[in-house]
Amino acid sequence: MGLKVLDPDFLLQVVKEYLIYASVSSSSMAAGTAAMLQQGQPLPVPIKQSLTILEAVSKACSGLLEVLYKLAYVQFLSGDTKATSLTLQHILDDVDATCADAHVLMARILVQQGHYKWAAQNLEVGLS
Repeated sequence: MGLKVLDPDFLLQVVKEYLIYASVSSSSMAAGTAAMLQQGQPLPVPIKQSLTILEAVSKACSGLLEVLYKLAYVQFLSGDTKATSLTLQHILDDVDATCADAHVLMARILVQQGHYKWAAQNLEVGLS
């Protein structure tokens, strides 16, 4: 059964449930905090499953903002800042340049990379 038969909204709900489970079951994301995994650290199963689902849905429905943002968020949680940045750039360039969540997550990545001026610019755009 292909994605064309399954409802993207339903799959997004499944991912949200996986992320709730991941925050409860993973010590690196204890108490619901969105802690990024370190490079080389094994991904918790709920994060792997979420990535698999979101990548497939985003390919089938490339313009769904919520799916793309969740994909970027899960990529961020998995420690893949390069993929996160690319997904966020796609959101901001091609889908919705005013997506505050995408600007805030991009700013968070830029702060981790030490690009404070660019982070501040992203926050300013995202929160205005």
